[in-house]
Amino acid sequence: MLLLLIKFLFLNILAGVPAFEGVGAVAYIGVDNEIRINLNGNLSEDIEVKSSAGTLFKRNDSTYVLVINQPEEEIKLKLYYKKIICDMKTLRGDRMPAPVLRFENEKDGTFSRKNFKDLGKLQFFYPDVFPANQRAEVVSFYIMMKDANGQIIYRNNLRGDHLDATSMNYFQKLMSGGAITISNVITQNPYSGMRNNQVNKTVEIID
Repeated sequence: MLLLLIKFLFLNILAGVPAFEGVGAVAYIGVDNEIRINLNGNLSEDIEVKSSAGTLFKRNDSTYVLVINQPEEEIKLKLYYKKIICDMKTLRGDRMPAPVLRFENEKDGTFSRKNFKDLGKLQFFYPDVFPANQRAEVVSFYIMMKDANGQIIYRNNLRGDHLDATSMNYFQKLMSGGAITISNVITQNPYSGMRNNQVNKTVEIID
């Protein structure tokens, strides 16, 4: 009975101390990894956060930012309340999954005229963990079209993220076996401005 009482009191004490909140299992290289803390009604000046790798910055009373610059097998995050450790998390430091460039109506690098009339919007599809403020929109790209015999029938730099009227006219002439190649993709981000993405992709016409 005494042990149960001690356990009950211990759990209630813990319930009133700060704790990490919503911290995942991975910290990504080169981005701001938010470390949120549930203060549980306590004063922020009574807490301290330490990391075994990377650099920690305090964003506000209940949020810290962890920045790492290289892969890490294990990152220990420790939360102290009045200089006593009250919570700990173990993370893995890894590279951010790369966004994938594709047209809305393509499928795994192929395009079927049975399902759609045009390719749709050209865009980067970002993994959910990719920071929203680092995502960008396509503002121009270079396109080259080849017929089923491999002959170039059209090439040009296009503005925007869609085929224009002229390029659509040539695209409609492509038969099964034809292909388009995309390169020199320029994107724009409200925070970092314009960027030339050195990517090349090919979409094959399958019918």
